[in-house]
Amino acid sequence: MYLAGVVLANSEYRHELESDLEPFKGLLLGLFFISVGASINFQLIGTRPVMITGLVASVMLIKFVVLFMTVKLFKSADYN
Repeated sequence: MYLAGVVLANSEYRHELESDLEPFKGLLLGLFFISVGASINFQLIGTRPVMITGLVASVMLIKFVVLFMTVKLFKSADYN
């Protein structure tokens, strides 16, 4: 299914597909988040809260460091 979407997104019918799917965008996005939420394993979170919290904090720290370094690297002289 994903591959079909990629192929169609690069075709000459791209704009027609986008306009046809626009009314369903919110519905499909909601369906995606509901399915992701329904697949959460709450038992795992309950049995290993320290590990889950540590992993989430680690990912947030890595994201912060990457964003901080990106800002420092590409900082414009106008924003001193």
